Amino acid sequence: MEKFNPFGDYFYKTKIKILPQEKEQLRVFMDTLTPLFDPNKVAPVTSYTLQYILNMPLMSNLKKQVEGYLDEIGCVLGNSWGQKYIKNQSHRVHTHCNSVYSGIIYVEVTDSPTFFLHPYAGNIPDSPKFTYLYQNAEPNTMILFPSYTAHFVEKHTNNTERIVISFNAYDKVYGETKGAPKIGLKDGKD
Repeated sequence: MEKFNPFGDYFYKTKIKILPQEKEQLRVFMDTLTPLFDPNKVAPVTSYTLQYILNMPLMSNLKKQVEGYLDEIGCVLGNSWGQKYIKNQSHRVHTHCNSVYSGIIYVEVTDSPTFFLHPYAGNIPDSPKFTYLYQNAEPNTMILFPSYTAHFVEKHTNNTERIVISFNAYDKVYGETKGAPKIGLKDGKD
């Protein structure tokens, strides 16, 4: 797993093996969802409120890989969800609270990179106001980043789908006692 330090805290990047049946399961599942909270359909379709997409039975290979990488950095997997973007959809600037690290698995992508914003940009003397890391969206790649790092996705500009799995991770010592939600599919059960 490649470790890099764009803003003073470590990010990680690695290739991940996503099986064809996992991609198909995710695509079928995402096609059953409707946009939440967005009558104009500019935000992606998400399974966020269902939480644990990596606990779906056909995602066990992917989940095992994610858990292995998280173990290397002293974390455990928390909630996970899928997102599907179509042309002209984007994701506003946001962070992930109540977790230590967050991750993005790029499943189906051709463009629409993720932009990560410097956490102190403009808030300390001599810091640039809009420092960011431009992370290309490469298929079968996972990025881990500190959860407090603001990030966003600009408007998806082509006719292909952008499908990602996002997740949060918690410190192994504290795990679910420190903010991990307990809703949705947990351990593959309702």
